[in-house]
Amino acid sequence: MERYFGVPHLQFSCCVIFMALSLGLVKPVLATEPTWGNWLMYFGNQKVNERLNVHTEVQLRMLHATKNLNQQIYRGGLGIDLKTQNTNLLLGYGFIRTAVIDPAPEQLNRFDEHRVFQQFIHRHRVSRAHVQHRKRIEERFFEDDVQLRFRYFLAVQVPLSTQGMERTKYYLAASNEVFLLPDRHIFDRDRLYGALGVILSPHLRTEFGVMRQMRSKSASHQFQISIFNQLPLQRQQRIDKDAV
Repeated sequence: MERYFGVPHLQFSCCVIFMALSLGLVKPVLATEPTWGNWLMYFGNQKVNERLNVHTEVQLRMLHATKNLNQQIYRGGLGIDLKTQNTNLLLGYGFIRTAVIDPAPEQLNRFDEHRVFQQFIHRHRVSRAHVQHRKRIEERFFEDDVQLRFRYFLAVQVPLSTQGMERTKYYLAASNEVFLLPDRHIFDRDRLYGALGVILSPHLRTEFGVMRQMRSKSASHQFQISIFNQLPLQRQQRIDKDAV
């Protein structure tokens, strides 16, 4: 059994989720009523050869269900599978454009961010559940500032069929991600997510979900529609059955 700091893998992950939620719930009660937004997301993960993969990503984040585009995110990266089974390292770059409404006076302010990131992904199975751990380090470059941020993401997928993900069309997905700023006030935000997933083909699936984002003094909710594309760049590419 895999262990972290002498603690079994699953128990360690549950502890991380509990601590993240505890941090996120400390002060949101002081905030105004949470708002509902809408995030439209595309994630591509294409195999170049047996070990290399290309990651692409586009996100459009709106403050309301169908209007007020708040943020655009474009990411890309190159990853490599390690010899350890179901483990991947990736180096990437992201361009983020954010629009913020300043209430006094009411005007729209835009700012851009260039982001370099390194991430480590490990996947495994717990009974019928498909589990993914992602650790990511981000170097964030703004016009007048530079920030370092750490992220830990834990996701679980459970098929709605006793025959497993390979033979089901629907599955349930849940995840939690905690964001830390080591050079500032430590806790940045926490995102708790739940969704219904639909497998459209062996390489293509979509999820319809809801996410609650908690910061130190505020909270918000987002509807999320995601598309995951794993169409291979190689013919006869073998599918990773444990992919999350």
